[in-house]
Amino acid sequence: MLVFIDTEFTCLTEPYLVSAALVTADNRELYFELVGVSPSICSSFVVENVLPLLHGQAITPAEAARHVERFFNEAAATVTLFCDAPRYDIELLKPFLPASLRWEIGVPSFEDEEEEAIYRMTYEAAFQAGLRRHHALDDAKAIRRAWCTVISRQHSFK
Repeated sequence: MLVFIDTEFTCLTEPYLVSAALVTADNRELYFELVGVSPSICSSFVVENVLPLLHGQAITPAEAARHVERFFNEAAATVTLFCDAPRYDIELLKPFLPASLRWEIGVPSFEDEEEEAIYRMTYEAAFQAGLRRHHALDDAKAIRRAWCTVISRQHSFK
């Protein structure tokens, strides 16, 4: 099972998870925001670009972990968590993953410059079409759309 993920967090130096999204290849979604995020612990970038996009229905970390566990109840033997910033996305999501879940990391990789250009153009087009940049769910959807475009291109030439 391929799951596209994105997170938003307070700052680069001492990141605390603000929100997270998981989107499967077949468009099943999970999005949550965590309680306890004050603008005082956020970088100015997050205050200006991330916090205004939050829905305001934050949940506790324990509740988030239960939601993530339910999300993965239907998971295949191994899940690939696909993201564009594993240093942050994976590390911040790890505490919420069920202990029994077998997972690996997937990141965008391309066979050539044309594939990379297609990925970047599709990713950017998703935001021009109305997705909100720096909203975890919309970012995960954009990553999914871009990667699925590259994969469909690869399969059409085989």
